[in-house]
Amino acid sequence: MPGKPTESNSALSVVFYRSDQHTQAILSAIDLVTLLLRQAPSARSIGEIFAHIIDVRIKQLELHSGQEFISDLEPLSSTDTESRDALAAALEESANCVISYLEAELADANSVLEGQQKVSVLLAHLIAHDAHHRGQILAILGQNGVEIPEVVTHRIWEWGV
Repeated sequence: MPGKPTESNSALSVVFYRSDQHTQAILSAIDLVTLLLRQAPSARSIGEIFAHIIDVRIKQLELHSGQEFISDLEPLSSTDTESRDALAAALEESANCVISYLEAELADANSVLEGQQKVSVLLAHLIAHDAHHRGQILAILGQNGVEIPEVVTHRIWEWGV
């Protein structure tokens, strides 16, 4: 997971960090067979949904900052959607890039209010998107009789750091 926030991190970075922890917790609670589950034959697998979360983070950063914060990211391969380790590493790396972007944007003393508005909109989009897909994943798991430990499902409602 991204490095634990410190007192020097903005509140916005801490909120995104917590959202990423929720996504990572669900991923860590499932196995390879579960990553292959789909809601319907033509729908994304759970592994592909996690890859989509990562892709959206990267695309949003690219829209906001060009290549500056994503230049070192390695794209996921099609087989990475079947690897919990590859997905976890990519989630962590993409979360670190988002947090780096948030911190850099908020550190710009020339446009604090503008920067806060800009990153707040990005943050709201990414958290809503991640949460939507966490719910989708939990629904697919439930439909397939896959039980996730209560500590994981209850944890997604805990937002304190």
